[in-house]
Amino acid sequence: MPYRLQQKHWTAFATVPFVEQGVFGRKPCDWAMGFGIDSLDGSLPTQVLTRAQVREECQNPAKSVLHGYICVMAWGLQGAAGRRSHVVAAWANRVEIARRLSLLKAGGYSRRQAYELFATDPIPGLGPSYFTKLIFFFRPEAEIGYIMDQWSGKSINLITGHHVVRMYGDSPAATNTAENFDSYCRVIDFLANQTGNSGDELEQRLFSQNGLHRRPRGAWRDHVRAHWAADKPIHGYDRQEMIEWVRELTHNVPIQKPHAGSPIP
Repeated sequence: MPYRLQQKHWTAFATVPFVEQGVFGRKPCDWAMGFGIDSLDGSLPTQVLTRAQVREECQNPAKSVLHGYICVMAWGLQGAAGRRSHVVAAWANRVEIARRLSLLKAGGYSRRQAYELFATDPIPGLGPSYFTKLIFFFRPEAEIGYIMDQWSGKSINLITGHHVVRMYGDSPAATNTAENFDSYCRVIDFLANQTGNSGDELEQRLFSQNGLHRRPRGAWRDHVRAHWAADKPIHGYDRQEMIEWVRELTHNVPIQKPHAGSPIP
């Protein structure tokens, strides 16, 4: 077992093989129509997308950043479970969203800077679970800024036994800072080195399958659902302790570069 991980959860995770996520979410054209959003250039994809396809839409210089934004939100199921107000609130700020995405897409932002671009002055309706998706798909650097959502956040906290990701209920809290995000990404890089996965593959393993698109729910997702309430970290959050613990865990571990076929060029 790698140093200082929670044995029960690490063992359970390590025994579940990597399964490519495949297509996910909704068709971007249907998602936009369902929320009364203009399709912009009339060329929104009419099929459900894979991660690689979402990234192609976001990185395509011929497509507007709001075109890519719609693809990401459709893929990520923004507005599901009765959260229509989140979609409406975010889209009302689409001019500001486009400004930030244009900066992100142009490159030059570190993981921390990319996080701060959205966290310092939050856009209503776009919490960490969604704006880290934008960071993942729009940021062109090979150093991956991973998606930090409910399931990957819970997974990292279970495996490490630490509040690497600060949670509010079932979601990453707005109080997460760029340090939390960078620490989360560094732990993923560390675990990827332990398993021989790329960082993107490791993050997909953390997310696991959720049962959509006629696929059974993933074994790791079932494990997280079964153990989160009893085994989630309950000690008080100590920012400095978390930073030092992650630094010690990941000392001299290289950042994982994507494997062939990964959506990051």
